[in-house]
Amino acid sequence: MLTATGVGVTPFVTKVGSTYHLFDGFQTIQRFTSSDGITWAQADANVFTKTNIIYFAPVIQVAGTWYAYYSVSTGVNLSTVGYATASAITGPWTDHGTIITNGFYGIQQIFNIDGKYHAWGQSVNSSKQSSKPSIDPGEGMRMESTDLINWTNPINSIHHSHMAGDYNGVNASEVPGFMIEINGIATMMYQVNQDDAIVTAKSIFQFAVATAPSSIANILTAKEDAVQQVATDPFTRGAGGLGANWATPSGVTGLQIASSGIVQAGTTGVNCVSYYSGAAFSGSQYSEFTLLALTSNLYAASPVVYQQASGLNCYYASFTGATGTLATVTVRKLVAGASTVLTPAVAFTPNVNDVFRLMVYPGNDGFNVITLFQNGFLVAQGQDYSNTYTSGSPGALIFATTTLANAQISSWAGGNANVIPAYNRGAGTTGDMLIDNRICTRLWG
Repeated sequence: MLTATGVGVTPFVTKVGSTYHLFDGFQTIQRFTSSDGITWAQADANVFTKTNIIYFAPVIQVAGTWYAYYSVSTGVNLSTVGYATASAITGPWTDHGTIITNGFYGIQQIFNIDGKYHAWGQSVNSSKQSSKPSIDPGEGMRMESTDLINWTNPINSIHHSHMAGDYNGVNASEVPGFMIEINGIATMMYQVNQDDAIVTAKSIFQFAVATAPSSIANILTAKEDAVQQVATDPFTRGAGGLGANWATPSGVTGLQIASSGIVQAGTTGVNCVSYYSGAAFSGSQYSEFTLLALTSNLYAASPVVYQQASGLNCYYASFTGATGTLATVTVRKLVAGASTVLTPAVAFTPNVNDVFRLMVYPGNDGFNVITLFQNGFLVAQGQDYSNTYTSGSPGALIFATTTLANAQISSWAGGNANVIPAYNRGAGTTGDMLIDNRICTRLWG
C-alpha cells in the first residue's frame, strides 16, 4: 500500500537485488522502496524535476549505466521523450534532454533482441485534433534503436479493433503497459478508453490483457497492422480508364487517370466510384490511397470497402474541408446512393500525401466495425448495426463539384484485414487467430 502526496499518476516499478523501487510523480519525481512490493517507504522526495513530466522510468541498465526515459506533455498532441542516466538506481540522475519529438512517449519497457533495442509506448496523430489539454488522442506505437538514444522506425501498434462503446471517440487514448512472455506467447497489459475526459459522464476507462500468437521476438519481424496486401496500383500509365483490373458499378460513373500516377473523378457533380475486380478479397478487407488534392468541402475523396457490383453501395468516409486546414470526417455507408452517418464528426487535418486506409471487419458482437486510419493512426471508428453489407470489393470514391483536378488521389492498395502474420509459433500456442479478450487490437487480441 502506498499513500503519498503527488503520486498515483504513472508509477514505474523495477526490482534491483532484493529491493523494489517505485518512481512516480508529476513535475517532481519521487522514489519509494519496498522489500515485498506491498509496503512502501519514501526513499527520495526529489529524484528528478521537469516541467510537465508525466513518466519517469529507469527501464534498462547497460554496461553499468541506468537509462531512464521520461515523457513531457506540452499541450494538445504535443509530447516528447528525453532521457537521463545514473550509475545506480538510486541516482543522482543526469539529464541529457529530448531525443524523441514525434509524439511518442511513455516508454515503460525495452527489449534487446537481435542487437536492437525495441520499445512500445503511446503516440499521437498530430493531424487529428483533440479538445483535451494534454496527450490525446493516443494509441500504441513501437520504435527501435541501436544505441538507446536515437530511436527510429515508428510502427503503429495496438488500436481499438473492437468497440469500447458505441463509438471510439476523437479523445480516445490507448496506452501500452508491460509485456511478458507466457509459454512463448507475448502478453501485454494495457489501458484503453473511449474518451478520457474524466470529469464527464461518458468517461470509460478499461484495462485489458492483449495476447499475440507468438513470441515477442517474432512480433518484431512484421508490422502490427494485421493486414495482408492483395493488390496495388500506382496508376502509372496514360490518361483514361483505370484498366482491366478495375470495374465500375452499374449505373455509376467510374474514376479516370488524369495523367501518370494521378486519379480523379470521371465527371463532375456526382459521386464517382471504381472498385478493384482483379483479385478476390475476404470478408474483412481494407482499401487505401494517397491523397493528392482536396481543395474545399465541395470536393471529396475516400477509400471504399464492400462496394457492390451495382449502384452506390459501400462503406466510405466523408471529408469536409480542404487539405492543410482543420476539417471534419465521418464514417458512412451508401445505400442506393443515400448516405447514412455511422460516427460523430471528427476534427482532423488532411494533408497532401497523407495515406488514408478504410478497414471493415466483424466486431466481437457480430456487427461490422468500420475504421478510418490516417498515416497509420486511427481517426474515426464506428459500427453498422444493420450489417448492410457482408462482402464486396475495395476501391475508391471521388466527388468533384466543378473542377476535376480539385480532388485527386494516387497509389492505391487493398487487401484482407485482421490477418495474423505467419509467425514461427512459440511453445503453447495453437491456431492462427487472436485470443479474444473483448477489447482487441489490430494485431493483439
